[in-house]
Amino acid sequence: MTGADVDPFSLLGLDDRAWSGAEGLDLLSLAIQRFDSSRPGPLAALLTADDPVVRRRGLFVFGALGRKAEGLLDQALQSVDHPDEAARSALMDGVISHSNALSAEQVGAVLGLANDPSDLVRSKVVAFLRESSADVLRAAITAHVPEGLVEEHLKGLELLASSDRGAQSLFDEGVSAEGLRSTYALAAVERMAKNGLIDIAPDAHGVSWIGEATHAQIIRLMNRRRSFSS
Repeated sequence: MTGADVDPFSLLGLDDRAWSGAEGLDLLSLAIQRFDSSRPGPLAALLTADDPVVRRRGLFVFGALGRKAEGLLDQALQSVDHPDEAARSALMDGVISHSNALSAEQVGAVLGLANDPSDLVRSKVVAFLRESSADVLRAAITAHVPEGLVEEHLKGLELLASSDRGAQSLFDEGVSAEGLRSTYALAAVERMAKNGLIDIAPDAHGVSWIGEATHAQIIRLMNRRRSFSS
């Protein structure tokens, strides 16, 4: 069987044992290549499947498609509580492509990952917060975040808008704090780098994985801004 002979979306929706006729084919890559934004139904079916394994496959395709899958944000965001770290990471890969196009309700769903146990997932939420409008974040927090977390998110939003805190201080807090406060503090430093408010990256000696990932992003953002201004 060749790639031309199969419908990758149909096979991705089946149990692994049903793939025997498609051995040697990269069905995820085929699905990414053949996705048609005017006919999103096949990918939507994967994203809303009852089987978490099938949903994970759909999320991998969604994450790789970027802006092409904008019409499937609601379906993808149904998996913010997916048990697989890689699936949640793929979800965020897709979401980041649309950071400023999400509704307040959709942003509220993404904020459910701001305290994710995975540093990989949380580092992508940091990037999402860095790019998001403060007004949309506030609307999402006040209307679409569980009541018991609203105050903590609003305090995080204050960090994100910090103008009187040094980058090193915010970075140190981000790598030493836990949960939501850490996520917002790290996002605040990345936003400072994006906006050209820092010239020297914070010291990141001996920090955690998410600290190292944020530090790398800060340097990338600083370099990109310098290249644009040169």
